[in-house]
Amino acid sequence: MKEPQIVTPDALSGETNQLFRPKFRLSPPLICFLTAFVLFSIGTIGTEITAIDVRFAIMAQDMARHSLGIFMTVNGVEYTDYPSGWMLFSYLSTLGGRFVNLWTLTLPSLLAGSYLIATTCAIGERYKRGIGICAASILFLTMEFLNIIMSFGIDVPIAALGVALLARLERKPNATLNALLFAVALIAGFAIRGPLGVILIGAATAAYLAVYRRWKEFILCGAAGAVVAVGCAAIGYKLILLQGGEDLWNTFREWQITSRMGDSEYLYYFSSGIVSFAPATIMSILCLIFCRRNILSSPLLGYLAFMLASLILLSIPGCKHLRYAAIALAPCALIAGYWVACEGESLETRILQQFFSVLELILLPVAALGFLAIITVGLILTQARLLPWGHWVVAALFLLALFTGIKRCTTTQMRLTKIAAVTAVMVTVAVYPLLAALGGSYDFVTKVEPLRRGNLSFFLVGPDHDDLKYVLYVSPEKRSELHYLYKKERDPRSPYARMYSGKLATEQIPLLPAGEIVIARSDKLESFRKLCMESSQTFHEIQRGKLGRKEYVAVEINPR
Repeated sequence: MKEPQIVTPDALSGETNQLFRPKFRLSPPLICFLTAFVLFSIGTIGTEITAIDVRFAIMAQDMARHSLGIFMTVNGVEYTDYPSGWMLFSYLSTLGGRFVNLWTLTLPSLLAGSYLIATTCAIGERYKRGIGICAASILFLTMEFLNIIMSFGIDVPIAALGVALLARLERKPNATLNALLFAVALIAGFAIRGPLGVILIGAATAAYLAVYRRWKEFILCGAAGAVVAVGCAAIGYKLILLQGGEDLWNTFREWQITSRMGDSEYLYYFSSGIVSFAPATIMSILCLIFCRRNILSSPLLGYLAFMLASLILLSIPGCKHLRYAAIALAPCALIAGYWVACEGESLETRILQQFFSVLELILLPVAALGFLAIITVGLILTQARLLPWGHWVVAALFLLALFTGIKRCTTTQMRLTKIAAVTAVMVTVAVYPLLAALGGSYDFVTKVEPLRRGNLSFFLVGPDHDDLKYVLYVSPEKRSELHYLYKKERDPRSPYARMYSGKLATEQIPLLPAGEIVIARSDKLESFRKLCMESSQTFHEIQRGKLGRKEYVAVEINPR
């Protein structure tokens, strides 16, 4: 396998102009940043807040009502799973929590994600022209990666800090400056993600320096990391005690440490992760197989060490989510980009070239059929008035511009770029708004709330789950009127009990007044009916709809 082909600046500029046709010359990293940010923004503007973003939207609103602390809060109670560092940026972008929508809430993550893609491109282009464009294109093809960015994305800034350090480490070594920047990154990681942020950034950097035997930097960064870790732990401990005393400290330990440990699937990121983060993972594995002779004479060894160190550490705790692995995706894409940018007469290279040639030929009909399938699925699964027609019109215009403005590509790199551009438009502007529409809750809430004359109770819903999709659309001042009917006794001292008011269903149902509205999941309605019959209560259904992607029923208690 030969070294990656060197594409001349003039040739690269010509190919870039063929794709984007700017009036003035733009660098590939800047093109990647602008493209990513525009697509991410269009995909989130006017899109309903769903999934995990609901939790952070409520926290952003809460910051406008309560004083700032080391943790985000819900109804004034500390939510110790996340430090408040990243929420500060969303607090600013939502204008103090007063204008919370999906775009303003996720704007910091969209910028950080766009920076991550652009910096990945810059790292690859610095080594050989073409690698960076390929790596960025592969990130655009990785749907789970796009999904992580187009949300509040509390793990995106950790990934952005990681790729920034990787870019710095790949330059001429400067042990003192690199150790200083490393310390700054660790402090930011702690403020954003707590101990997990320090561990991920520290492990990835240490592994990179170790494989290249840069021992002076390794020792200086290790010393700086030890000082930062001890300092952050001490300052964090003091701030926690000042804000909530020993009770808050114990809650922090339970949520951040104890609950994350335990038995688990230790190969989760090497099994499910490979599938979820395809094609970046598949292509990087193929690169390591076919380019194995080049590992020591190329940057592949450093990328591999950076990626594996974070994945191995993430495999130890019991609590795992795909978004935690965001820090490993930039080096993974760079490895894959190195392979695509290679040229030669080997069998695997010719197969790869033919594969992308075929994909380019069928791209137009596949995109057209995919677009029709998206619209059809939307019409089947929800009402036409709730579908993102505006986004689909914009997506169709983008696709039309791509297919009419780009003639048939002549290189594997440009074929990959064209395929990635079409895929990114489909995912960010067409699919993502559809998924949000299918998981929307606004329609149900706006139909139930006008009928409510007093309190509202959730029967075996949450807290901190689908109930939040209802809570989000109730004004913060009226959230004290929302209560929970539990099945089991709750510890009144627990954070959830203080965040959300609730009582045992068997004790509370007989006391529900006439006209009270209760919301239950449709498959739990019979359980509620039986409890009502035992308490000589009756109810009638007033509305059905969705909270998230599950069907819920709102019922009103009848007078006795």
